[in-house]
Amino acid sequence: MNHHARAIFFLLFMTTMGYLPMARGKAYLHEPTRILLPETIAGHQRGEPHVFSDPRLGEAIRYSDKNTTATVYFYPADPEKEQSSGQHEKASRELSKAIGELRRLEELGAYEHVNFAENGRISGNKNTFSFITVPGSFDMVKNPRTRETISRRKIETLIGVGVYRDHFVKLRYSSDRGTFTDEAKKKREAFAEKLVSIVLETHVRPEVQKWLGTYLEDPLGETGKTALGNIVAYAEESALIQIHLDFKVLPWMQIEDYPYSMELLGAFIAGQVQAQLNQQTFKNMENEGMDQVLKVYRQLRQRDEGAKIAELEKELRDSGALK
Repeated sequence: MNHHARAIFFLLFMTTMGYLPMARGKAYLHEPTRILLPETIAGHQRGEPHVFSDPRLGEAIRYSDKNTTATVYFYPADPEKEQSSGQHEKASRELSKAIGELRRLEELGAYEHVNFAENGRISGNKNTFSFITVPGSFDMVKNPRTRETISRRKIETLIGVGVYRDHFVKLRYSSDRGTFTDEAKKKREAFAEKLVSIVLETHVRPEVQKWLGTYLEDPLGETGKTALGNIVAYAEESALIQIHLDFKVLPWMQIEDYPYSMELLGAFIAGQVQAQLNQQTFKNMENEGMDQVLKVYRQLRQRDEGAKIAELEKELRDSGALK
Protein backbone atom coordinates (compact mmCIF):
# COMPACT_ATOMS: atom_id res chain seq x y z
CA MET A 1 0.00 0.00 0.00
CA ASN A 2 1.53 3.36 -1.04
CA HIS A 3 1.62 6.52 1.10
CA HIS A 4 -1.42 7.97 -0.67
CA ALA A 5 -3.59 4.92 -0.06
CA ARG A 6 -2.37 4.56 3.52
CA ALA A 7 -3.20 8.15 4.38
CA ILE A 8 -6.66 7.91 2.82
CA PHE A 9 -7.26 4.73 4.79
CA PHE A 10 -6.27 6.52 8.01
CA LEU A 11 -8.69 9.32 7.28
CA LEU A 12 -11.53 6.95 6.50
CA PHE A 13 -10.83 5.00 9.67
CA MET A 14 -10.77 8.17 11.75
CA THR A 15 -14.06 9.48 10.39
CA THR A 16 -16.16 6.36 9.91
CA MET A 17 -15.06 3.49 12.14
CA GLY A 18 -16.39 3.01 15.65
CA TYR A 19 -14.15 2.21 18.59
CA LEU A 20 -14.61 -0.34 21.33
CA PRO A 21 -15.56 0.82 24.85
CA MET A 22 -13.08 2.93 26.78
CA ALA A 23 -10.11 1.16 28.31
CA ARG A 24 -9.54 1.57 32.02
CA GLY A 25 -6.44 1.50 34.18
CA LYS A 26 -3.23 0.29 32.63
CA ALA A 27 -1.29 2.40 30.14
CA TYR A 28 -1.15 1.23 26.54
CA LEU A 29 2.32 0.10 25.47
CA HIS A 30 3.37 0.47 21.85
CA GLU A 31 5.89 -2.36 21.76
CA PRO A 32 8.24 -1.25 18.94
CA THR A 33 8.89 2.20 20.47
CA ARG A 34 8.15 1.39 24.15
CA ILE A 35 5.95 4.50 24.29
CA LEU A 36 3.34 4.30 27.06
CA LEU A 37 0.02 6.08 26.51
CA PRO A 38 -1.83 6.68 29.80
CA GLU A 39 -5.55 6.42 30.40
CA THR A 40 -5.99 10.17 30.07
CA ILE A 41 -4.02 12.93 28.37
CA ALA A 42 -4.92 16.54 29.19
CA GLY A 43 -8.43 15.53 30.20
CA HIS A 44 -9.06 13.34 27.14
CA GLN A 45 -10.09 9.73 27.82
CA ARG A 46 -8.40 6.89 25.97
CA GLY A 47 -10.35 4.28 24.05
CA GLU A 48 -9.27 0.81 22.98
CA PRO A 49 -6.39 0.63 20.48
CA HIS A 50 -6.94 -0.57 16.95
CA VAL A 51 -4.16 -2.66 15.40
CA PHE A 52 -4.39 -2.73 11.61
CA SER A 53 -4.11 -6.11 9.89
CA ASP A 54 -1.46 -4.66 7.60
CA PRO A 55 1.65 -4.04 9.79
CA ARG A 56 2.64 -1.13 7.57
CA LEU A 57 -0.41 0.73 8.87
CA GLY A 58 0.57 0.21 12.48
CA GLU A 59 -1.81 1.10 15.31
CA ALA A 60 -4.30 3.83 16.19
CA ILE A 61 -5.40 4.94 19.65
CA ARG A 62 -8.25 7.40 20.02
CA TYR A 63 -8.76 9.83 22.89
CA SER A 64 -12.07 11.65 23.36
CA ASP A 65 -13.40 14.74 25.08
CA LYS A 66 -16.49 16.90 24.52
CA ASN A 67 -17.00 17.28 20.74
CA THR A 68 -13.35 16.35 20.25
CA THR A 69 -11.32 13.35 19.13
CA ALA A 70 -7.54 13.01 19.24
CA THR A 71 -6.17 9.98 17.43
CA VAL A 72 -2.55 8.93 17.87
CA TYR A 73 -1.10 6.74 15.13
CA PHE A 74 2.08 4.65 15.22
CA TYR A 75 3.41 3.17 11.99
CA PRO A 76 6.84 2.29 10.51
CA ALA A 77 8.90 5.12 9.06
CA ASP A 78 10.56 2.84 6.50
CA PRO A 79 14.19 3.58 7.49
CA GLU A 80 15.66 1.89 4.40
CA LYS A 81 13.78 4.17 2.01
CA GLU A 82 14.65 7.36 3.94
CA GLN A 83 17.95 6.38 5.57
CA SER A 84 19.67 9.56 4.32
CA SER A 85 17.08 11.81 5.95
CA GLY A 86 17.05 13.18 9.46
CA GLN A 87 14.06 12.74 11.74
CA HIS A 88 12.88 16.30 11.21
CA GLU A 89 12.97 15.95 7.43
CA LYS A 90 11.07 12.65 7.57
CA ALA A 91 8.42 14.16 9.81
CA SER A 92 8.07 17.23 7.61
CA ARG A 93 7.52 15.13 4.49
CA GLU A 94 4.99 12.90 6.24
CA LEU A 95 3.12 15.94 7.52
CA SER A 96 2.93 17.35 4.01
CA LYS A 97 1.54 14.03 2.78
CA ALA A 98 -1.11 14.03 5.52
CA ILE A 99 -2.25 17.52 4.57
CA GLY A 100 -2.15 16.55 0.91
CA GLU A 101 -4.54 13.67 1.52
CA LEU A 102 -7.05 16.06 3.11
CA ARG A 103 -6.82 18.20 0.00
CA ARG A 104 -7.31 15.05 -2.07
CA LEU A 105 -10.57 14.38 -0.21
CA GLU A 106 -11.56 17.94 -1.03
CA GLU A 107 -11.00 17.18 -4.71
CA LEU A 108 -13.17 14.08 -4.32
CA GLY A 109 -15.98 16.20 -2.90
CA ALA A 110 -16.02 14.76 0.61
CA TYR A 111 -14.47 17.88 2.19
CA GLU A 112 -14.79 21.56 1.39
CA HIS A 113 -12.78 24.64 2.38
CA VAL A 114 -9.66 22.72 3.45
CA ASN A 115 -7.27 25.28 4.88
CA PHE A 116 -3.98 24.92 6.78
CA ALA A 117 -1.53 27.39 8.25
CA GLU A 118 1.56 27.98 6.12
CA ASN A 119 3.99 27.49 9.01
CA GLY A 120 4.08 24.71 11.56
CA ARG A 121 5.19 24.64 15.17
CA ILE A 122 8.18 22.53 16.19
CA SER A 123 8.43 21.10 19.69
CA GLY A 124 10.36 18.36 21.43
CA ASN A 125 14.05 17.62 21.12
CA LYS A 126 15.79 17.69 17.75
CA ASN A 127 18.10 14.81 18.67
CA THR A 128 15.44 12.57 20.26
CA PHE A 129 11.96 13.48 19.04
CA SER A 130 11.05 16.50 16.94
CA PHE A 131 7.29 17.00 16.58
CA ILE A 132 5.79 19.31 13.95
CA THR A 133 2.18 20.48 14.24
CA VAL A 134 0.03 22.50 11.84
CA PRO A 135 -3.51 23.75 12.60
CA GLY A 136 -6.19 23.73 9.95
CA SER A 137 -9.90 23.52 9.22
CA PHE A 138 -12.32 21.96 6.77
CA ASP A 139 -16.01 21.23 6.22
CA MET A 140 -17.06 17.59 5.94
CA VAL A 141 -20.02 17.35 3.56
CA LYS A 142 -19.90 13.70 2.50
CA ASN A 143 -18.99 10.44 4.15
CA PRO A 144 -15.39 9.91 2.92
CA ARG A 145 -15.93 6.17 2.52
CA THR A 146 -19.41 5.94 0.97
CA ARG A 147 -19.56 9.43 -0.61
CA GLU A 148 -23.06 9.81 0.82
CA THR A 149 -24.07 13.39 1.57
CA ILE A 150 -24.19 14.20 5.29
CA SER A 151 -25.10 17.23 7.36
CA ARG A 152 -22.24 19.69 7.04
CA ARG A 153 -19.70 19.36 9.86
CA LYS A 154 -17.31 22.26 10.35
CA ILE A 155 -14.07 20.95 11.81
CA GLU A 156 -11.06 22.59 13.44
CA THR A 157 -8.10 20.25 13.25
CA LEU A 158 -4.46 19.87 14.18
CA ILE A 159 -2.09 17.44 12.51
CA GLY A 160 1.24 16.60 14.10
CA VAL A 161 4.02 14.23 13.03
CA GLY A 162 7.28 13.12 14.59
CA VAL A 163 9.65 10.15 14.27
CA TYR A 164 10.75 8.01 17.19
CA ARG A 165 12.71 4.75 16.95
CA ASP A 166 12.00 4.39 13.23
CA HIS A 167 8.25 4.89 13.66
CA PHE A 168 6.04 7.81 12.79
CA VAL A 169 4.03 9.20 15.67
CA LYS A 170 1.12 11.08 14.15
CA LEU A 171 -1.60 13.07 15.87
CA ARG A 172 -4.92 13.96 14.29
CA TYR A 173 -6.90 16.24 16.61
CA SER A 174 -10.39 17.31 15.49
CA SER A 175 -13.05 19.51 17.14
CA ASP A 176 -16.41 20.83 16.07
CA ARG A 177 -15.88 24.45 15.11
CA GLY A 178 -18.99 25.60 16.97
CA THR A 179 -17.52 24.54 20.30
CA PHE A 180 -13.90 25.43 19.53
CA THR A 181 -13.44 28.20 22.09
CA ASP A 182 -10.21 29.68 23.40
CA GLU A 183 -10.39 27.16 26.23
CA ALA A 184 -10.79 24.31 23.74
CA LYS A 185 -7.77 25.57 21.82
CA LYS A 186 -5.71 25.52 25.04
CA LYS A 187 -6.80 21.93 25.66
CA ARG A 188 -5.68 21.02 22.15
CA GLU A 189 -2.29 22.61 22.74
CA ALA A 190 -2.03 20.85 26.11
CA PHE A 191 -2.75 17.48 24.50
CA ALA A 192 -0.04 17.95 21.87
CA GLU A 193 2.49 19.16 24.45
CA LYS A 194 1.70 16.26 26.76
CA LEU A 195 2.07 13.77 23.92
CA VAL A 196 5.53 15.12 23.14
CA SER A 197 6.51 14.88 26.81
CA ILE A 198 5.29 11.28 26.95
CA VAL A 199 7.42 10.32 23.94
CA LEU A 200 10.50 12.07 25.32
CA GLU A 201 9.97 10.38 28.68
CA THR A 202 10.30 6.98 26.97
CA HIS A 203 13.97 7.80 26.44
CA VAL A 204 14.48 8.46 30.17
CA ARG A 205 12.67 5.50 31.74
CA PRO A 206 15.58 2.99 31.53
CA GLU A 207 17.76 5.45 33.46
CA VAL A 208 15.01 5.91 36.05
CA GLN A 209 14.90 2.15 36.60
CA LYS A 210 18.67 2.20 37.26
CA TRP A 211 18.21 5.00 39.81
CA LEU A 212 15.47 3.01 41.50
CA GLY A 213 17.71 -0.05 41.71
CA THR A 214 20.52 1.98 43.27
CA TYR A 215 18.20 3.67 45.74
CA LEU A 216 16.37 0.53 46.84
CA GLU A 217 19.66 -1.27 47.46
CA ASP A 218 20.83 1.35 49.98
CA PRO A 219 18.24 4.11 50.50
CA LEU A 220 20.20 5.86 53.27
CA GLY A 221 23.66 5.63 51.70
CA GLU A 222 25.27 8.40 49.67
CA THR A 223 24.70 6.70 46.32
CA GLY A 224 21.11 5.99 47.33
CA LYS A 225 20.53 9.61 48.28
CA THR A 226 21.96 10.80 44.96
CA ALA A 227 19.72 8.36 43.08
CA LEU A 228 16.73 9.51 45.13
CA GLY A 229 17.33 13.11 44.10
CA ASN A 230 17.16 12.04 40.46
CA ILE A 231 14.00 10.00 41.09
CA VAL A 232 12.23 12.90 42.77
CA ALA A 233 13.22 15.28 39.97
CA TYR A 234 11.88 12.78 37.44
CA ALA A 235 8.58 12.42 39.33
CA GLU A 236 8.14 16.20 39.40
CA GLU A 237 8.67 16.56 35.65
CA SER A 238 7.02 13.34 34.48
CA ALA A 239 4.04 13.45 32.13
CA LEU A 240 2.99 10.02 33.44
CA ILE A 241 3.65 9.70 37.16
CA GLN A 242 0.75 10.73 39.40
CA ILE A 243 1.45 11.31 43.12
CA HIS A 244 -0.88 13.00 45.59
CA LEU A 245 0.75 14.20 48.80
CA ASP A 246 -1.83 14.03 51.58
CA PHE A 247 -0.26 15.07 54.87
CA LYS A 248 -2.98 13.17 56.73
CA VAL A 249 -1.29 9.91 55.68
CA LEU A 250 2.25 11.30 55.98
CA PRO A 251 2.47 11.78 59.75
CA TRP A 252 6.10 12.87 59.79
CA MET A 253 5.18 15.94 57.75
CA GLN A 254 3.07 17.14 60.68
CA ILE A 255 5.94 16.94 63.18
CA GLU A 256 7.89 20.15 63.49
CA ASP A 257 11.66 19.66 63.08
CA TYR A 258 11.40 15.91 62.53
CA PRO A 259 14.95 15.08 61.37
CA TYR A 260 14.09 12.51 58.70
CA SER A 261 11.17 14.15 56.90
CA MET A 262 12.96 14.27 53.56
CA GLU A 263 14.14 10.65 53.77
CA LEU A 264 10.60 9.40 54.37
CA LEU A 265 9.00 11.71 51.82
CA GLY A 266 11.57 10.56 49.27
CA ALA A 267 10.77 6.94 50.11
CA PHE A 268 7.07 7.63 49.56
CA ILE A 269 7.79 9.13 46.14
CA ALA A 270 10.25 6.40 45.12
CA GLY A 271 7.84 3.65 46.12
CA GLN A 272 5.12 5.19 43.97
CA VAL A 273 7.41 5.75 40.99
CA GLN A 274 8.59 2.14 41.11
CA ALA A 275 5.06 0.76 41.38
CA GLN A 276 3.61 2.92 38.64
CA LEU A 277 6.41 2.13 36.19
CA ASN A 278 6.41 -1.59 36.97
CA GLN A 279 2.63 -1.88 36.72
CA GLN A 280 2.40 0.59 33.81
CA THR A 281 -0.54 2.14 35.63
CA PHE A 282 -0.26 5.84 36.31
CA LYS A 283 -2.40 6.80 39.27
CA ASN A 284 -1.72 7.69 42.90
CA MET A 285 -0.53 4.50 44.67
CA GLU A 286 -0.51 5.47 48.31
CA ASN A 287 -0.11 1.94 49.67
CA GLU A 288 2.96 1.20 47.56
CA GLY A 289 4.48 4.50 48.63
CA MET A 290 3.88 3.70 52.29
CA ASP A 291 5.39 0.23 51.90
CA GLN A 292 8.68 1.87 50.93
CA VAL A 293 8.30 4.42 53.74
CA LEU A 294 8.09 1.60 56.31
CA LYS A 295 11.17 -0.12 54.89
CA VAL A 296 13.21 3.06 55.27
CA TYR A 297 11.63 3.86 58.63
CA ARG A 298 12.71 0.51 60.04
CA GLN A 299 16.32 1.33 59.16
CA LEU A 300 16.03 4.80 60.67
CA ARG A 301 14.59 3.62 63.99
CA GLN A 302 17.38 1.04 64.30
CA ARG A 303 19.93 3.82 63.97
CA ASP A 304 18.21 6.50 66.01
CA GLU A 305 15.61 6.20 68.76
CA GLY A 306 14.62 9.78 67.96
CA ALA A 307 13.31 8.63 64.59
CA LYS A 308 10.31 6.87 66.11
CA ILE A 309 6.82 8.09 65.23
CA ALA A 310 3.75 6.66 66.96
CA GLU A 311 1.72 6.31 63.76
CA LEU A 312 4.47 4.43 61.95
CA GLU A 313 5.15 2.27 64.98
CA LYS A 314 1.51 1.20 64.81
CA GLU A 315 1.85 0.49 61.08
CA LEU A 316 4.80 -1.81 61.82
CA ARG A 317 2.93 -3.62 64.59
CA ASP A 318 -0.16 -4.07 62.42
CA SER A 319 1.97 -5.48 59.62
CA GLY A 320 3.66 -7.95 61.97
CA ALA A 321 7.08 -6.36 61.52
CA LEU A 322 7.25 -5.65 65.28
CA LYS A 323 6.70 -8.33 67.86
